[in-house]
Amino acid sequence: IRNPWPFNAGATDIVYSYDAQALTELAEKVKDTVCQDYDKGGLWNPETGRFAWGIFDEGSADGAKGEPMDYGHTEANLTAIMCGLASEEQTESILSWLDGSRIVKGDNSTGEDIYFYEFGPRLCTKDQRNSSNTVVQLKEFGTDIQNGGISAHISYYDLMARNNVLGADNSFERFKAIQKWYEKVQAAGGEGQNFYIQYYAHICKKEGHPST
Repeated sequence: IRNPWPFNAGATDIVYSYDAQALTELAEKVKDTVCQDYDKGGLWNPETGRFAWGIFDEGSADGAKGEPMDYGHTEANLTAIMCGLASEEQTESILSWLDGSRIVKGDNSTGEDIYFYEFGPRLCTKDQRNSSNTVVQLKEFGTDIQNGGISAHISYYDLMARNNVLGADNSFERFKAIQKWYEKVQAAGGEGQNFYIQYYAHICKKEGHPST
């Protein structure tokens, strides 16, 4: 394995000698570490009952060193459930946040609004315009895919997490809800790359709140 950046300039060989057992033990160690509270070296935020996306370092613009970068990133939390990283207690906490039965103080989107787009949860539930994880200038919460909007791939993690924890029937029920949503948007004129963008732009303009 070679150093990947910058383009192998001055790269040295990195040799790994892991066997199957060593990799299994390493995987368990990574899992245990990730699931620890953020102040103990992990990514779990006990204040919000979900995983943070990362931990701020001393050069971060929007958080103190050692604090969790937690804007309610749904993809990261659903992936943790799908891959079996989250403990049973953590899984219950995450799912209760996403289904709206548990409100996280400080979030911009709570309750049923998390599934405003119907086919999946918002990418994040808290305004992250000040986030140091992107060089893109984000727009107001709900008007940008990265800031309260949605990307279709999140539905995959949602379906898989449900299947692994809540069972195939629950996952299939969600899948059928997505189908119903698709048919509704299609009937309203949705097509091509802007399949649902114009649909929600019309709804939000009518209801007087932002969306993407």
